[in-house]
This record gives sequence, C-alpha cells and structure tokens, in this order.
Amino acid sequence: MQRSWYRKRSLYNIEAREAGRILIDGKWLWDFASNDYLGLSHNEIILKQVLEGLRGKTGALGSTASRLLSGNRDYYRHIEGRWAAFRGKTDALFFSSGYQLNVSLIRSLIDDPREVIVFADRLVHASILDGILLSGADFRRYRHNELSDLERQLKKYRAKYREAWIISETLFSMEGDFADIDGLIGLARDYESRLYIDEAHSTGIWEIPSLDKCDILIGTFGKAYGLWGAYVCVDNGQYIERIINRCRGFIFSTAPPPMLFMAVEAVMDLYENDMDFKESIDSYKRKVQDFNERMFPGRQGDKASQIIPFILGEDKTTLDVASMLRQRGLFVPAIRPPTVPEGTSRLRISLSLDNIAAWEELLETLLTVE
Repeated sequence: MQRSWYRKRSLYNIEAREAGRILIDGKWLWDFASNDYLGLSHNEIILKQVLEGLRGKTGALGSTASRLLSGNRDYYRHIEGRWAAFRGKTDALFFSSGYQLNVSLIRSLIDDPREVIVFADRLVHASILDGILLSGADFRRYRHNELSDLERQLKKYRAKYREAWIISETLFSMEGDFADIDGLIGLARDYESRLYIDEAHSTGIWEIPSLDKCDILIGTFGKAYGLWGAYVCVDNGQYIERIINRCRGFIFSTAPPPMLFMAVEAVMDLYENDMDFKESIDSYKRKVQDFNERMFPGRQGDKASQIIPFILGEDKTTLDVASMLRQRGLFVPAIRPPTVPEGTSRLRISLSLDNIAAWEELLETLLTVE
C-alpha cells in the first residue's frame, strides 16, 4: 500500500510559462523537465513564419479529415520530401505524435508476423514496445546497449525466421546514453536484418553518423524542435506505399494540421540559414558535456548528453529530493517504476538553453545529496 502511494501520479497545474521557467502554485520554478532543449517552442522567427503561412496558404486551424480523404494539402508532400533530405533520406511522412507513429507503424511493415522476429533494446520507449506487441511478431529483448547480447540472440534465433528487425533509439530518454549505431548497422548487415531507429531525443542537437543507412528512421518534432508531431523517413519508396495503405495510425487519424508543416519548414530554414543559431547549439553541447563531467567525472563520450539520470533508487527518497529541489525553485520531477526499472527511481534532469542560468545552482545542490 505504501509503495502504491509513492507511485501515485497527478497532473501539475502550470499557471504560466516563460523561457526556462514555469509557474506552479504561485511560485516560479526553473523547468528541468521540459524536452524543449533549444528553446524553439517560443522562437520568434518560427512563430512569425508560421503565422504568415497560415494567413497566406490556409485559413484553417485543423486539417479537417484524414490524409486519404480531404485532409491532405498540396504542399504537405513537398515539405515532407524536404524534411527527408534534411534527415539524409529520400521520403517522409508526418504523424500527429510519436506514440501514434510507433504503436501503429511496426505492424504495417510486416507481412506475416509468424515469419518475423524483432530484436529490441530492453530500454526502448513504451510506444515501441506496444507497437512490437501489437505487430504479433516474435519478440526478443537484448540487454541495454550490449551488442554482444544482441549478436548472441541473432545467432540463436535469426535463421528460424524469414525476416528480422532490430530496433533501438539513438539517445535513450531515461538513461541519457547513446546507442552504437555503427555497431547496429554492422549486425543488421551480417544477419540480414532490417534496422529501425528512433532518434527522438538526439535529432536537432547531436549529429549521429550513419543514420542514413538504417531502413526506418523515426523521430519527433516535440523535443529539440519545440513543436509537436512525429516523422518517419525512408529511402525505399515501397515503405511509403505500405505506410499509406497499411498503417492504421496514418489511415484512421485526422491529418496533422497545416501549421505543423509550416512550423517544420520554418525550423529547416532556421537550421540551414542562421549561423548564430548553429553556433549556439555548438556552445550548448560543449556546456552539456562540461556539466556531465562535473556531476559524474568520467561521464563523457557515449554517456554525455542533455538528459542526465540522477538515480536514487527508492521511490520515497526520490520524491523527497524532488520536493527539496522544488522548494529551492528547481523543478525536477521524480521518475518512478513502471516508467523505469524497479530500484532505479530517479530525477531525470533535462538541460536546455532556456534553463542554463540555473545549471550551476542545480549542480551544487545535487552534489550535496547523499
């Protein structure tokens, strides 16, 4: 009963928001929970371009129907094609959310689930797990970021199935560490498997080599790009045809609204043309790596990212530390099972350009926690 109480969740009533801070119960707090890593959700250039686009191209706030009915627009496919090239692929489709995409996409890629096996990192996102389970394919999980365990399972099971998929994230949302993408590409090649990669938390910040070599690249606009919605990028046109004709999350959902496509176009313009913005990302990454090194000496390379897990173990301890931080004006919510494995309750620290003024205070406070 006590454990159940410590895992009860409720919604925060956020009364106002400004760059890097939120107002809860009349108190302004530095927001270390947001995934708006680069502050683009309130970028004036993007906002202006979107508003001008809405006035010029459409008077509609919503798309009014699914894309296979009357919810498509002539410029949607153009912007999706431009986004695909931006991500090193040849074609793309946009979805309304990353969960909707993952949970419905995997089944559409599989012909006969009885002939397919899926190998997934043990810590992939819940939406991926749900998508795999709904696909009906056989399913094996390998130990987190341990390619030796993945290869062991490939050797044991791959030959029994006509088709195999390997699924991973680039940057894991609760661990803050990176996958070995080149290693995954090599195993996919050696064992004639297809590779499905979710770049939700790395895209827009970290340039990860070789992503153009994976079969399916998905990601979200709701993290570093400061928007909402998600995308799937491919090189094989047959995948696009499959998704359009077989993916239930695409077929039976109202299309994303025009303003998403306009906002994505504005984001691409910013990345391609604003040198000051690019330099701010480089500076941000250096500061992120420095923060990691100071908090956990030796945490660098494939373990240094803007997501930092401060693992405390027990639910109550984690809630107590989160409460202490909140009293000091720092909003870092407690993350507990089942979101993370038993015994690994943690604070998930999200470093952003907007909250950078409070990094030092957060670091000094956490270093005193025993």
